[in-house]
Amino acid sequence: MKNICILFLSALLLISCVDETSISSNQVIVSGKVSDYEQVENHNMMTLFVPDMFTEKNVEYQIIKDDGSFKFAFELNQPIDIELEYFGRTRFYVSPGDSLFIDIDGKCWTKVINNTQDLHDLYKVSGKGSELAEEVKNYNVFFEDSINEAYHISDSIVRNLGPLDYSAYMNQKLKEDIAKLNNYLSSQPNSKQLVDWVKTDITQNNYWLRMRYIWRHPMKTGQDMKQFVSELPESYFSFLEEANLSSSDFKTGWFGGLMHELDVKTTLSIPQEVEDSLYFGDVIISEQIKFDIENYQSQYDGFFKDILIAKRYYRELENHEFNNLDGVYDPNLIADKNVKAQLETKYNEELKLYEQLQAEDNSHLHILNSGSDFINDIVTKYQGKAIYIDFWAPWCGPCMTEMEYAKGMKKSLKDKDVVFVYVGWQCTEESWKATITEKGIKGEHYILEEEDLVELNKRLDINSIPRYILINTDGEMIYSNAPHPSDNQVLLDAIDEALNI
Repeated sequence: MKNICILFLSALLLISCVDETSISSNQVIVSGKVSDYEQVENHNMMTLFVPDMFTEKNVEYQIIKDDGSFKFAFELNQPIDIELEYFGRTRFYVSPGDSLFIDIDGKCWTKVINNTQDLHDLYKVSGKGSELAEEVKNYNVFFEDSINEAYHISDSIVRNLGPLDYSAYMNQKLKEDIAKLNNYLSSQPNSKQLVDWVKTDITQNNYWLRMRYIWRHPMKTGQDMKQFVSELPESYFSFLEEANLSSSDFKTGWFGGLMHELDVKTTLSIPQEVEDSLYFGDVIISEQIKFDIENYQSQYDGFFKDILIAKRYYRELENHEFNNLDGVYDPNLIADKNVKAQLETKYNEELKLYEQLQAEDNSHLHILNSGSDFINDIVTKYQGKAIYIDFWAPWCGPCMTEMEYAKGMKKSLKDKDVVFVYVGWQCTEESWKATITEKGIKGEHYILEEEDLVELNKRLDINSIPRYILINTDGEMIYSNAPHPSDNQVLLDAIDEALNI
């Protein structure tokens, strides 16, 4: 099957699981059903990609219900393209207040998919906002089939063309792509909103590819990246002036990727000796933040500068590292009212969570000292019980999805002698504590020091998370790679085995 995966990038909103009790005017609902789901129940994961201009965390996982239904909801401040993945991916365009219902052909797993059109035909859209969503779905077929190298300029071009030649190549490519687009648009009736959006979509994709060149070229040619960026002519970046964006102009998911690449450029512009002193060894995070913001102010103006400053603050807030902003947080550095308002909302949410953490009982949280034998300590402490150990991290999307499964499973185990142990893996104490509180993760929680994680990894070969271990009532590890909570019945059977039932 043709690979349709789109490298989908950040842009403008916060996504969450739906709460039907409160629906705001800015909320978007994307729900639907997989037909003939009982025949494909092993394909039970639905993924929604939603642009977020502040973070790279733009993915929400949803477990499909037994009847084949699924439902996402998120807040949206302005129209943007989103991407749904079940069998392949396809893009839709949504506005605040939209409510899309998407029928997915469950027979997709056995059908022969010959081309992009076949893939997109698996998704049938209805509901509020569906007319434009359907237009964008059809446009995707043109985009993927007709805009040559739409997502990835070939290695040979990136390697062989110097900066000015590559810039000229991308200028010509944009002209050709716009000409193809105009032919596509003239072949059928289209809404004005679609026409405005698709031109921006192709343009911002082109700009994103230009920014990626500044590190791809030296990587392919073996040059020093920092030196290459320092020697780039200013004229190479003239397209950024042409962009001339504000928050009200921002429309497509490519923009977040463009902002990410600007951040990469900023980092590559820092002299190596300065970077070493700021980012390695014993460093003060607030000093890093201060330096980064001053760097953004010196290199960019207008909306680009506002977004980069907001992203830098937001990174600490998203990781629940609230204390790192002490003395350096200044939202007044941001001129764009929409960007400033979204950052302030996030800041106030994290402040409330931080204050809650200071007030609550943390007796279920355990910070182990270096040198402890974690597995033996756990077996001793919970002697005579079945122990299900979950290695997870706040930054791990699949980990958090499995947590939702575990909540339901725990109800069926409430009368059994099972203890759920959660081990924070490669995360800070602050983000670990905050996520446990924010998500209401019930159980016994541990976080290990780095050297203990290394020793535990040697013993258990934990190459990725989530990872689960099951210990029986005799203290024996019967599964070093136990079933996931989403494998509900398989895991319940394994726990009965651990309980000697």
